[in-house]
Amino acid sequence: MVTPSICPENELRLLYQHGNPEMCLAVEEAIARCGMSTVRVWTTSPCVVVGRFQEVDKEVDVDYCRRNGIKILRRFTGGGAVFLDEGVACLSFCLPLQQNPLDVFRALSSCVGETVGAGIDEKNSLFIEKKKVSGAASCKKWGSLFHHMTLLVECDLENMKALTHKNKGRTASNFCEVVNTGGNMKAILFEIAQNFQRRFGVTFKSDKLTEEERALAEELLGKKYRKKEWNFMGIDPF
Repeated sequence: MVTPSICPENELRLLYQHGNPEMCLAVEEAIARCGMSTVRVWTTSPCVVVGRFQEVDKEVDVDYCRRNGIKILRRFTGGGAVFLDEGVACLSFCLPLQQNPLDVFRALSSCVGETVGAGIDEKNSLFIEKKKVSGAASCKKWGSLFHHMTLLVECDLENMKALTHKNKGRTASNFCEVVNTGGNMKAILFEIAQNFQRRFGVTFKSDKLTEEERALAEELLGKKYRKKEWNFMGIDPF
């Protein structure tokens, strides 16, 4: 059964990237600011990414990260802290503004959950046998809807020690047991793409960043995502 399309044009640009985490996060924001309808799949090297409004010292074991070469970064959306490495698939969606954005965000996570056999909670996190395999964060900004999520496939779960969960306030990350889905990441991503096209009646077109997005990502990288003021203190120069 095809549900109403998440994209009026019924075609989404498909991007894939593996790169350093600072550039990957800069590209996320550049895509959101430029607003081209996009599905992006990316992986990166070990890092912790805190939410826009979180305090690093309350969410991250900074000493553990330094000892283990794990970078500490901040994203432009809210939500909790996550650990990423090459075994975590990051899925990002930039869509046109539309009514009921919360329903759109939930539909996106739900579609991924269906593919991997996971249930979904009220925060659009995905669980297999009560263990978390995916978290999500979203925003309505710059004239677009933006939703991104993680999927633990072959993550080194030992490095979840980098997350302390000391914060008990409004911006605190939720502590959950986690588990990998297991399986071949490429095969899983292929199934997710197939399910999206069936469920939403859209097609994917492999493409690349525009020149505008590339230039903006480079600017964001230099002025923001490589800066301690942003990553550790949340001071946004843009």
